[in-house]
Amino acid sequence: LKFLACALLDPSQMASDVRPRSPISVLFCTLFVAALLKWACEGRGGAHWDFVCGRAGSHRQPDARHMATPRTRICASTQLQSAKLGGSRPNAQVPPPTQDAVFRWVASSFPGRWGHVLDSGTGPDSLTWLAACPVDSITAVTADEGMRATMFQEVSKYLDKSADSVVVGNWRDAEFMPNRTFDVVLADYVLGSVEHFAPHFQTGLLRRLHALVRPGGWLLFTGKEPENLNATHFMPTLILQAEALRTAAMLFGHQQPYREVPRWWVEEELTHLGFHVESAKVFPRRVTSEKIVRNLNWAAEEIEKIPGCKGLVGELKAELRTQQQMLRARAESLPPTKGYFFGEDYALLARRPL
Repeated sequence: LKFLACALLDPSQMASDVRPRSPISVLFCTLFVAALLKWACEGRGGAHWDFVCGRAGSHRQPDARHMATPRTRICASTQLQSAKLGGSRPNAQVPPPTQDAVFRWVASSFPGRWGHVLDSGTGPDSLTWLAACPVDSITAVTADEGMRATMFQEVSKYLDKSADSVVVGNWRDAEFMPNRTFDVVLADYVLGSVEHFAPHFQTGLLRRLHALVRPGGWLLFTGKEPENLNATHFMPTLILQAEALRTAAMLFGHQQPYREVPRWWVEEELTHLGFHVESAKVFPRRVTSEKIVRNLNWAAEEIEKIPGCKGLVGELKAELRTQQQMLRARAESLPPTKGYFFGEDYALLARRPL
């Protein structure tokens, strides 16, 4: 063991009296280190070991049109442990195990039954995951009737019709869900889209969510850290250019763009509202070429929404189309890979005191 400690900390400074004196000692130490690494990479060492061992995978987006927000993949042994958390929902099919590292971390950090749950900005991924959790009921909210129809088409088989519901509403409407409280409120990538759907309402949304959490209940919050705009490597530059093109098209189309909010700001606001942030974790984000192409397709749609087609406006739209086609050609020419790590996602578990 003395030999193992010296070998791990500083092999070059090993003293002669701690070196193994037989091949058996060397074999023992080698097997011990191999077992330790295997133990860590199987998930018992945490999600960061998945990143070190190269097991990170690409995952969901906050909604059908959001830029990539992939997370670290959790291995099969953790999936089995997470599956045991699920509750009995006899009137619904059992959803497949999630591959989302953030969802898995939240589930493993939040044992026991969850009671009545609100999905404050729902999507197919978050609703499917919640249906596999130990919940008594799910109330899912979307601001778009089309998304509600999509939800029923994709997720209805996992919902308990006697307990779950998907409703359309806007949190800026003070008359929407007045005096309702829930045991758990999920805010999954909601804050980043607020600037687009309800400009300057970030603080107002957190206040609404605070009122929706019953005393003693929990807010489960996930978000995306803003990108480093000073990145210079090829892939980060391509990612930033794709997002900048989409943002420019939205602004020229008289729309507010999406705006991500950093974790530190969210923690400060939640603490100011009276929440206790009990746990938090950061996850590396993997972006694939397919997701860049998807984001550029979204940009193409926003370019066509720019009003007007003559004069300077027509020239502007033509130049934006050219840039979109050029960036898409670059993304599609990339060799097939598992993606590129750029940026971070984060998750917070906050409790409202009794």
